[in-house]
Amino acid sequence: MVSILVRWPVIGLIIGPLLEENFRWRKDPARTKVYIKATWLWVGMFTVRLLIQYPLYLSGNVNALGTARLIMGYPLFIATAWATWIVIKSGPKLRDDLKAVN
Repeated sequence: MVSILVRWPVIGLIIGPLLEENFRWRKDPARTKVYIKATWLWVGMFTVRLLIQYPLYLSGNVNALGTARLIMGYPLFIATAWATWIVIKSGPKLRDDLKAVN
């Protein structure tokens, strides 16, 4: 969440270089908003995990905690990754004037 507040969203730091945008996306406000939105998805996923699993852990309810961890493990991770891909794919592309290699 700190990365969003300082306008260096973590997803942009990871995905930007993979999409050959490097850090040029920071000069494009529309593209930066896309990465911020995608980073919020991950903040939400980890927050939901914490809010559900921590009370189960504290209560000692091993069966419910195990079930929650199964559901909120790979399935939730894959769903969040897919939603991230959709957000980044459907968002505006990097402006043409920023695509040139500096």
